[in-house]
Amino acid sequence: MEKNAIWTDKYAPKTPKEIVGNPTALNKLIDFIKNWNSKSRIKGVLLVGPPGVGKTLSAHVIASTGFDLIEINASDIRNKDAINRVVGSASLEGSILSSKGRIILVDEIDGISGVQDRGGVGAIKEILSKTKHRVIMTANDLYNQKISQLRNSDEVLIIRFNRINVKTITKALQNICNRENINAEEGVLDKIAESAKGDLRAAILDLQAVAQGKKDLKLTDLEAFKFYRNREKAIFDSLQTIFSETDRYKIREAVDQANLDWGLFLQWINECIPDHMKDNQELLDSFHYLSRADIYFGRIRRKAEKAGWALLPYLIELMSLGVSFSRTKTPYKYVKYFQKFPRFFFPKCR
Repeated sequence: MEKNAIWTDKYAPKTPKEIVGNPTALNKLIDFIKNWNSKSRIKGVLLVGPPGVGKTLSAHVIASTGFDLIEINASDIRNKDAINRVVGSASLEGSILSSKGRIILVDEIDGISGVQDRGGVGAIKEILSKTKHRVIMTANDLYNQKISQLRNSDEVLIIRFNRINVKTITKALQNICNRENINAEEGVLDKIAESAKGDLRAAILDLQAVAQGKKDLKLTDLEAFKFYRNREKAIFDSLQTIFSETDRYKIREAVDQANLDWGLFLQWINECIPDHMKDNQELLDSFHYLSRADIYFGRIRRKAEKAGWALLPYLIELMSLGVSFSRTKTPYKYVKYFQKFPRFFFPKCR
């Protein structure tokens, strides 16, 4: 794999035995896949747990053992007709790609928009009762009202994935350091693991951000990164407000109160626009405002300090309100903004 590949991809497990953390949940999922048949009372499983604990990864790895995988993200198809068209047909048609059969993965089912979900969850429940294939669904929050029909269904097996403990994450990080020939000072990997709060994916991305290109990783290397992670959280909060809010005062307040690097923030908005804008006119308008914001940012950097920063309100207005109000048709959907970070930070990974 490419030298500058994202480490979550580079060191992704190839077999179920290589999956880190949640062995009990993984074994339950394997048993479901192994013992399922079209006459089973349990038609599908709902994998529940916080981000970065292996829900989607486990489904991918198990499917790679010889199954035909059909995957959709629930936040991308929001109503009954769309779900029946994509999931319904896949659940009834035979698989010509694998003798083991097909696995249908409905990722982030709790990400379905409550406003735009016109019978979407109900349609999935109906599909489960007729499916000829194994169905795996994932969700972050079991008690989200959007998925109450699935939570209370006798046809759905709920499997909980818990936050991964610090020792397990530290061991995984050490394995990566060994393969990257990085000598980590004692305590460094523990601190990265602790700050990830049970999210193995976040821990691996943090390790790459702070250690890539180094032969030795020291505790002092984490100080600058700690500042960046705090700033990153502020960016996530502001991004969510820009792309979800319709109140101009809340949008301005979220951006004004955040301590942000404006150049980095511009890049992050640029990364996220295609996830939130699906209509051509929305894309045209949002990138129009963002490009104008970039022009002002360039002028700010070129001009003398006082004269340049006088243009800051125009920069903020264009990249926040301008972009936000460009979304006129596409419903808001949850986006994992942390996954946008490595795409920008490691440009050679594209």
